[in-house]
Amino acid sequence: MSGPAVSVLLATYNYERYLDGAIASVLAQTRGDLELIVVDDGSSDGTPAVLERWRRRDPVRMRVIRHEVNRGLQTALETALAAARAPVIAYIEADDVWEARNLEIKMRVLDEHPEVGVVYARYRPFGRPGGVVYWTLYEWANALSVPSGRALSLWPQLLQRNPVASFTHFIVRRRWLERVPRLGCHRSNLDWWVLAHVSAETLFWRVPGRLTRWRIHEHSAAYGPMTLRRILKLKVFLDRLCASFERGAGSDRIERERLRAARALQRIADARDSAALALYAAVRPVATLRFAAHVVLRNLLLRRRAA
Repeated sequence: MSGPAVSVLLATYNYERYLDGAIASVLAQTRGDLELIVVDDGSSDGTPAVLERWRRRDPVRMRVIRHEVNRGLQTALETALAAARAPVIAYIEADDVWEARNLEIKMRVLDEHPEVGVVYARYRPFGRPGGVVYWTLYEWANALSVPSGRALSLWPQLLQRNPVASFTHFIVRRRWLERVPRLGCHRSNLDWWVLAHVSAETLFWRVPGRLTRWRIHEHSAAYGPMTLRRILKLKVFLDRLCASFERGAGSDRIERERLRAARALQRIADARDSAALALYAAVRPVATLRFAAHVVLRNLLLRRRAA
């Protein structure tokens, strides 16, 4: 008997209340030659019982691995990847849901286009109204700027933003994941880090349909206003991302120019450097307006409830 065509990785920590929806949507895929590997990253709620109930329903396709203590998302996904058997990897976050044909449609692209390494699709946010509005606008803007239905390089975009938006929305050939360096202690934007490095090696393909449902709630990483602390964390992340590429950029002029543009974006994220900010705004007014609009919209729509 041949192995699975795609390994689905799910890492969870104290998300008992959302797991039924995520797991059910994976096991109900119209493309059924999959395995689901769930890593319980030291949950202290009812997560183990939920996972055991689902594993008994489909013991052939579902495996559960438990960390006795919480080790973080990056380590949990590394554990899942090490256990995966398929040449294609998909992710689903524990609070999200896939449409039934998600894998079928994306896998067809990989089957028909061997030059493509990553396939992603549009998504449908749901949950907190402000978050739904914000991420719908974000998704709409990226859909306008990135063509669908053909192979493309997404590296220039991923040096400045993450149009894919979440682990839940893409599948990737495993061989490209194995070349991604570890992010280290920086915990934010792991999906962006992975996609940016993969995009330097292979082509992407955007499917036009909405194939995933992305839950937005106050405890998710995608929620919260754009505070100074968040901006500075973004700058630290961009520093690390550019440094990672610069170590391998060699003498390629195009790569150096793209990295220089990404470095310029860091200056707009550094609110303490007013001179650099003014220069960036003068040279790149469209990018400046885009970033300003992002900050204003996020702060209006993603405010957390008062305690």
